[in-house]
Amino acid sequence: MEIQMSTEARITEDERIAHWIELYAFSSSANTFARSFTGKNGAKFEGVEIESVQVDPSGKKGSATYRLRYSFSSVSYSKNPQPYQMSETTLQITDQLIRDEYDHWLFDWNSREAHIVEDKLLK
Repeated sequence: MEIQMSTEARITEDERIAHWIELYAFSSSANTFARSFTGKNGAKFEGVEIESVQVDPSGKKGSATYRLRYSFSSVSYSKNPQPYQMSETTLQITDQLIRDEYDHWLFDWNSREAHIVEDKLLK
């Protein structure tokens, strides 16, 4: 009698890409992008929501749309300081993905589309 066991979890390509997005969301690179894109300081990551992940039939290209939510604090260091303000901003990002020769998914940063979908002051 022969028994075969595998410890490798079977996950879909969509799930694999979603996992990489979640890792990116918690990275300092995403934080830096959010500060740069919004022009705000003091970014604190609040959450990620993956809207869609699509892989083309060839399995070599794909796209992912997701939202990153941040809270920002603004402090003015000018001669006329402004009151301290907190805001919450949600960015929607669509990245094109390509699979490299080692079977890894890579984000094509040059084709990134991003916009602010919500920006509100907190009291």
